[in-house]
Amino acid sequence: MVTGSVEGLAGLVDSALRRRQSGAVAAFVAGAPQEEVALAAVRVLGPDALAPALLAGAAPLGADRMVLVRALDAHPVTGADGLEVLCLTQAARALCGGEDATGVGSAAAGWARATAGWDWITLSRRVAWLAPMAWPQLCGPVGETVCGRAVDVGRGLARAMLRRDYPTAARLARWAALAGRLGTDPGLDLDTVTRHLDLCGDASSRTALHTELARRMTPAAAEGP
Repeated sequence: MVTGSVEGLAGLVDSALRRRQSGAVAAFVAGAPQEEVALAAVRVLGPDALAPALLAGAAPLGADRMVLVRALDAHPVTGADGLEVLCLTQAARALCGGEDATGVGSAAAGWARATAGWDWITLSRRVAWLAPMAWPQLCGPVGETVCGRAVDVGRGLARAMLRRDYPTAARLARWAALAGRLGTDPGLDLDTVTRHLDLCGDASSRTALHTELARRMTPAAAEGP
């Protein structure tokens, strides 16, 4: 049930992104038959639930931020959650004004330190789960690590494409695009990657959302026509 709700919300956010609209999250929860399930979906998307505002560089609507806060409170971090969950939670809290957005919390710094012992496959697999943090204003130490190992992220993206693991490829494409925007070269033609994902990717709304965000995050898209 939660998986279906996540897919529904991802589709709404993707549609709002293309139409340059905000407010999809608050409307989604308000119209949901089961509010708890809807809040769980918001919790899963995390910062990406507010993607239209983040992409526009604008402050998210107060109603949308409040829904994200409610989702975080309804589904708090537990001791069994991994470092990636802590990173995403602190990034979402920062977005809602609960933490310093420039530091994005201690978990991200701890994650960045841990990567020193990871090979490129481990790095790409772990950073893929942090795709909802792949925003210039939220990436913090994770973004610095990705920029420092952009070629490794590019290798992970190429590996995912060859394995037809399109959900992972779309997530890594976001980090590769962000690295390019921040001045480092992941060694891939991201326009070709996103076109391939559009044509051959799975039918998941969340993969489609990651792909669209990767496309919008490329340096060429940032420069505009």
